[in-house]
Amino acid sequence: MKDSRLMVKNIVRFCSVLFVTSFLFSCTTVMPDIPNDLTAREIVQRAQDSYNSGHDKVAMYYYDTLIARYGMDTSIYLEGKYEIAHIYIKAKNYSEAVPLLEEIISIYDNSVPGSFSGEYYKMAKNDLAKVPKATLDKIHEKQLKAQAKEAAKAQDLVEVDTSAENEATEEEKVEVEVSEE
Repeated sequence: MKDSRLMVKNIVRFCSVLFVTSFLFSCTTVMPDIPNDLTAREIVQRAQDSYNSGHDKVAMYYYDTLIARYGMDTSIYLEGKYEIAHIYIKAKNYSEAVPLLEEIISIYDNSVPGSFSGEYYKMAKNDLAKVPKATLDKIHEKQLKAQAKEAAKAQDLVEVDTSAENEATEEEKVEVEVSEE
């Protein structure tokens, strides 16, 4: 009787572990292997198909690959960045979307008019307008704090570098004085 209870407990434990393990692995997204010979249009099509099928992470993976492979073409770069930002906007992940949208707008604002199709400029502006003002203000505040922190780090590095140069100069002076004697 005791042995059968122990056996049932062990079976229940084993099934529980098997269930939890299979659940965890089924929730992870396996990123596709993207052939190197795909054109930019083919990658965009696969990204759109993934997004339309509800696979946002896979779609963003395709767009990241698009940018990595073809991003030296500014038009393709803008398209990839916009599509990633748009996925974030749809998910209301504004803190990720805003910097991308502002980068797109900045590229257009700093380029020769007519250099690129204006569609991503207009869509980026429209998506940015969807971000609640209070949220946008918080994002900008965080960006300013991060920039200030980076500037302080850079200043510290400059000061450390300058003090190292000063120490070297002092050592050179001592060497010169010693050699003159």
